[in-house]
Amino acid sequence: MIFDVAWLWAGVAIVLYSVGVNVALIIPGDNPMPTPIWVAAVVGAFPVFGAGIILFRRSMRRRIPSRRPQTPATLPRSAYYILGLTCFAMVAVLVLNIATSIGPVPPGQPQQVGPTQFVLNNHGVTTPITHEEYLRFEESGQRGVVGISLIFCIVGILMLAASAHDWLPQRPRSSTTRPTP
Repeated sequence: MIFDVAWLWAGVAIVLYSVGVNVALIIPGDNPMPTPIWVAAVVGAFPVFGAGIILFRRSMRRRIPSRRPQTPATLPRSAYYILGLTCFAMVAVLVLNIATSIGPVPPGQPQQVGPTQFVLNNHGVTTPITHEEYLRFEESGQRGVVGISLIFCIVGILMLAASAHDWLPQRPRSSTTRPTP
């Protein structure tokens, strides 16, 4: 049970990290991120997505109707605020990605072939480009990959949050009408 809750908070942390990387890639004039920084955002999304699928499926199997009435358990109010802010941040970053896109996809993969020579490689056909275009195409590619992994991560978080009713202990309802001491 504690492990299940840890997945939710790990997912929130990974989404916030991915949002930070994505915003840093959107800022104009910056260079592309070093590979370990943006790959960590991509790789971190998939364990959260996998845990979301597994725990959500387990939660759905437990929803078999029983003879005794069950009381619904809810997350604390602060958890809903954090999840809401995380969803808002994800939507904001997706809107920023769309608004700041460079236009059509470049005809090839940007590569550096010499100390000062940059090309777009399209299945062996190379087209020379400037250093600024190279940086812009690299940033665009990194932003696209991080943005797509952000979608997987947020779907995993939503599945984890939907299965949250299994995490909290169920309190039995009292049949008396007097207040409990």
